[in-house]
Amino acid sequence: MKKESSGAGKSKRIAGLIPFLILIAFLAFFQIKVLTSYQQDTGVTSQVIKQVKDIEKDTSGKDYEVIRPKEIEKAKAAVIFYPGGWVDPQAYESLMYELADRGLCCILLKSPGNLAFLRTDQADEVRDLYPQIKDWYVGGHSLGGAAAGFYLPGKEDRYKGVILLASYVTRDLSGSDLKLLSVYGSNDGVLNRDSYEKYKKNWPKDSKELVIEGGIHSYFGSYGIQKKDGVPEISNISQLRQTADAVEDFAAN
Repeated sequence: MKKESSGAGKSKRIAGLIPFLILIAFLAFFQIKVLTSYQQDTGVTSQVIKQVKDIEKDTSGKDYEVIRPKEIEKAKAAVIFYPGGWVDPQAYESLMYELADRGLCCILLKSPGNLAFLRTDQADEVRDLYPQIKDWYVGGHSLGGAAAGFYLPGKEDRYKGVILLASYVTRDLSGSDLKLLSVYGSNDGVLNRDSYEKYKKNWPKDSKELVIEGGIHSYFGSYGIQKKDGVPEISNISQLRQTADAVEDFAAN
């Protein structure tokens, strides 16, 4: 029997280690990204909270929190929200408070590693929390909006529509009876406009688009300005309120 040379054996051992080393590198990268996720600007959130009333926040859920009108029977609709990629979910509390102040029950998901695509089916776990609410919507910001759109096919009968904030859907919803609202800022430096335009073909017939003049990618949440974003010409609070107004009008009709 021909003996394997020491060099060949060493090469095989190294080759066998490569998948393991790749996995270790990925896990290290993932952990770093989680630890460096964009965090909530508590100053903005505090400003919003001071100006809303009769809102209840429930943080008892392990993978979600609820921000809703205290009188749940008066809620106009419910929105399940997927946060943007590598953004702490709490950074979207300011928007949820604005929406709740307009009569919407908001369920803010907490995605594994702050990356919604790792569990796009999370909405299934909270969809029936409030059986008294008739109209349900699913949506999200940036990668969160894409995750919401990815989740929807096959579940269209459970939802009335989808809300995309600086995002797009890569799966075909054009033949569905869903409604769609797309909102982005004119100064957004992160949203890929080519992809955004390309995937408009997936929109259902009942779709609306709103461009917030002077708005940016980051101001759909409250976490400062992320890398590569544009320069805002309006305040964070102004963009949040314009967004909430648009979602209220969309969801209540």
